[in-house]
Amino acid sequence: MSYEDLKDKVVIVTGSSAGIGEAIAIQFSKNGSKLVITGRNEENLNKVASVCEQVSPTQYKPLIHICDLNKENEAPELVKKAVEHYGSIDVLVNNAGCVWPSDISDDDFMEKFDYVFNVNTRAPLLLTKLCLPKLIEKKGCIVNICSITSTRHVRR
Repeated sequence: MSYEDLKDKVVIVTGSSAGIGEAIAIQFSKNGSKLVITGRNEENLNKVASVCEQVSPTQYKPLIHICDLNKENEAPELVKKAVEHYGSIDVLVNNAGCVWPSDISDDDFMEKFDYVFNVNTRAPLLLTKLCLPKLIEKKGCIVNICSITSTRHVRR
């Protein structure tokens, strides 16, 4: 895609306070996209927002939304704020993910399982459902990112 394809597109990037999500947010910024960056770490998100603003040819400052996608009630608020701020959504990047190594015999196994399932499976599905009307309207797209740990064992 060219700069012109992404310029002024509204992009939500979950898990954008570090790692792949941070890199994705910065790349979209370099292409002039309007960003919503999300994560649990406000300090890191502020740093990412600063870099995004510096590299953006239009100097767009990303909308920062602190949220924990383990909590189902926070996803609707994220989408609501994105639409209130920018008016629409063109791209959803479901990047947030976690791993919490555990053994089925652990006392807290189900708690860990629920947390990982909520973040890695339920949140992307819910965000997709919530963004879908705007994405259809704008002929937008969804990018789902997952970890190698979905296919390989993680050692404790």
